[in-house]
Amino acid sequence: GIEQQISQYHIASYLGIKPESLSRIKLLTYINK
Repeated sequence: GIEQQISQYHIASYLGIKPESLSRIKLLTYINK
């Protein structure tokens, strides 16, 4: 939902990366599990 997108954006800005790369990292970790 929108809340997840907002939190994901905050995490990305906190880590200093773009939300797109963050979603890519999440996808990779999901595949590895």
